[in-house]
Amino acid sequence: MGNAAAATAEPSALLKIETSGAVLTVGLNRPAKRNALNDGIILAIQDCFSNLPDGIGAVVIHGIGDHFSSGLDLSELTEQDATAGLIHSQMWHRVFDKIQYSRVPVIAALKGAVIGGGLELACAAQASSSPPPITAPRSAAITGTRLY
Repeated sequence: MGNAAAATAEPSALLKIETSGAVLTVGLNRPAKRNALNDGIILAIQDCFSNLPDGIGAVVIHGIGDHFSSGLDLSELTEQDATAGLIHSQMWHRVFDKIQYSRVPVIAALKGAVIGGGLELACAAQASSSPPPITAPRSAAITGTRLY
Protein backbone atom coordinates (compact mmCIF):
# COMPACT_ATOMS: atom_id res chain seq x y z
CA MET A 1 0.00 0.00 0.00
CA GLY A 2 1.78 3.06 -1.15
CA ASN A 3 1.10 6.64 -1.86
CA ALA A 4 3.62 7.31 -4.62
CA ALA A 5 1.47 9.98 -6.25
CA ALA A 6 1.87 12.19 -3.19
CA ALA A 7 5.66 11.89 -3.33
CA THR A 8 5.78 14.56 -6.03
CA ALA A 9 4.46 17.28 -3.70
CA GLU A 10 6.81 20.19 -3.03
CA PRO A 11 8.77 19.28 0.15
CA SER A 12 8.81 22.90 1.36
CA ALA A 13 5.01 22.84 1.46
CA LEU A 14 4.94 19.63 3.53
CA LEU A 15 7.40 20.72 6.21
CA LYS A 16 7.86 24.08 7.87
CA ILE A 17 11.56 24.21 8.79
CA GLU A 18 12.97 27.00 10.95
CA THR A 19 16.23 27.55 12.77
CA SER A 20 16.58 29.28 16.12
CA GLY A 21 20.20 29.29 17.23
CA ALA A 22 21.37 25.67 17.27
CA VAL A 23 17.81 24.26 17.21
CA LEU A 24 16.13 23.19 13.98
CA THR A 25 12.34 22.97 14.21
CA VAL A 26 10.59 20.70 11.72
CA GLY A 27 6.85 21.25 11.50
CA LEU A 28 4.64 18.65 9.84
CA ASN A 29 2.59 21.00 7.67
CA ARG A 30 -0.65 19.26 6.74
CA PRO A 31 -2.99 20.64 9.42
CA ALA A 32 -6.15 20.12 7.33
CA LYS A 33 -5.29 16.38 7.32
CA ARG A 34 -4.23 16.36 11.00
CA ASN A 35 -0.67 16.06 9.67
CA ALA A 36 -1.37 12.65 8.17
CA LEU A 37 1.78 11.09 6.75
CA ASN A 38 2.28 10.25 3.08
CA ASP A 39 5.30 9.44 0.95
CA GLY A 40 5.87 13.11 0.17
CA ILE A 41 6.18 14.18 3.79
CA ILE A 42 8.28 11.10 4.65
CA LEU A 43 10.68 11.87 1.78
CA ALA A 44 10.86 15.52 2.88
CA ILE A 45 11.79 14.35 6.40
CA GLN A 46 14.45 12.09 4.87
CA ASP A 47 15.89 15.03 2.94
CA CYS A 48 15.86 17.21 6.05
CA PHE A 49 17.73 14.66 8.19
CA SER A 50 20.14 13.78 5.37
CA ASN A 51 21.14 17.43 5.07
CA LEU A 52 21.20 18.81 8.60
CA PRO A 53 23.07 22.12 8.53
CA ASP A 54 26.36 22.45 10.40
CA GLY A 55 25.90 24.07 13.78
CA ILE A 56 22.59 22.37 14.52
CA GLY A 57 22.65 20.85 18.00
CA ALA A 58 19.09 19.52 18.26
CA VAL A 59 15.93 18.99 16.20
CA VAL A 60 12.36 19.42 17.40
CA ILE A 61 9.65 17.74 15.31
CA HIS A 62 6.13 19.07 15.85
CA GLY A 63 2.78 19.27 14.14
CA ILE A 64 1.41 22.49 12.68
CA GLY A 65 -2.13 23.01 13.98
CA ASP A 66 -3.89 21.00 16.67
CA HIS A 67 -2.30 17.58 16.09
CA PHE A 68 1.14 15.99 15.92
CA SER A 69 0.10 13.33 13.37
CA SER A 70 -2.93 11.17 12.77
CA GLY A 71 -0.75 8.54 11.06
CA LEU A 72 -0.89 7.24 7.51
CA ASP A 73 -3.03 9.25 5.10
CA LEU A 74 -5.50 6.51 4.17
CA SER A 75 -6.96 8.59 1.33
CA GLU A 76 -3.72 8.17 -0.63
CA LEU A 77 -3.34 4.41 -0.40
CA THR A 78 -2.99 2.44 -3.59
CA GLU A 79 -3.27 -1.29 -4.13
CA GLN A 80 0.05 -3.17 -4.21
CA ASP A 81 1.25 -6.72 -4.04
CA ALA A 82 2.99 -7.97 -0.87
CA THR A 83 6.51 -7.36 -2.21
CA ALA A 84 5.79 -3.75 -3.20
CA GLY A 85 4.11 -3.19 0.16
CA LEU A 86 7.18 -4.51 1.99
CA ILE A 87 9.54 -2.33 -0.04
CA HIS A 88 7.34 0.70 0.66
CA SER A 89 7.28 -0.04 4.39
CA GLN A 90 11.06 -0.45 4.45
CA MET A 91 11.45 3.02 2.91
CA TRP A 92 9.47 4.58 5.75
CA HIS A 93 11.49 2.63 8.33
CA ARG A 94 14.77 3.84 6.79
CA VAL A 95 13.55 7.42 7.26
CA PHE A 96 12.55 6.72 10.88
CA ASP A 97 16.04 5.23 11.37
CA LYS A 98 17.56 8.53 10.16
CA ILE A 99 15.69 10.24 12.97
CA GLN A 100 16.49 7.61 15.60
CA TYR A 101 20.21 7.56 14.75
CA SER A 102 20.56 11.26 13.94
CA ARG A 103 23.87 12.94 14.80
CA VAL A 104 21.90 15.33 17.06
CA PRO A 105 19.16 14.71 19.64
CA VAL A 106 15.63 14.74 18.25
CA ILE A 107 12.63 15.75 20.37
CA ALA A 108 9.03 15.11 19.34
CA ALA A 109 6.68 17.83 20.63
CA LEU A 110 3.38 15.98 20.84
CA LYS A 111 -0.15 17.33 20.93
CA GLY A 112 -3.57 16.15 19.84
CA ALA A 113 -3.55 12.99 17.74
CA VAL A 114 -0.43 10.80 17.87
CA ILE A 115 -1.63 7.66 16.08
CA GLY A 116 -0.19 4.85 13.95
CA GLY A 117 2.64 6.15 11.79
CA GLY A 118 2.58 9.39 13.80
CA LEU A 119 3.32 7.37 16.93
CA GLU A 120 6.11 5.55 15.07
CA LEU A 121 7.55 8.92 14.06
CA ALA A 122 7.36 10.14 17.67
CA CYS A 123 9.01 6.95 18.93
CA ALA A 124 11.93 7.47 16.53
CA ALA A 125 12.83 10.64 18.44
CA GLN A 126 15.10 10.34 21.46
CA ALA A 127 12.67 12.29 23.66
CA SER A 128 9.09 13.49 23.56
CA SER A 129 7.02 16.02 25.39
CA SER A 130 3.37 17.00 25.36
CA PRO A 131 0.74 18.88 27.28
CA PRO A 132 -2.07 16.49 28.28
CA PRO A 133 -4.29 15.25 26.81
CA ILE A 134 -2.97 13.54 23.69
CA THR A 135 -4.66 10.81 21.68
CA ALA A 136 -2.46 7.74 21.49
CA PRO A 137 -3.36 4.08 21.21
CA ARG A 138 -3.21 1.87 24.29
CA SER A 139 -0.26 0.04 22.76
CA ALA A 140 1.92 2.98 23.81
CA ALA A 141 1.24 2.17 27.46
CA ILE A 142 1.67 -1.55 26.87
CA THR A 143 5.07 -1.14 25.18
CA GLY A 144 6.27 1.34 27.79
CA THR A 145 6.56 4.26 25.39
CA ARG A 146 6.59 7.48 27.38
CA LEU A 147 4.45 10.04 25.58
CA TYR A 148 4.50 12.85 28.18
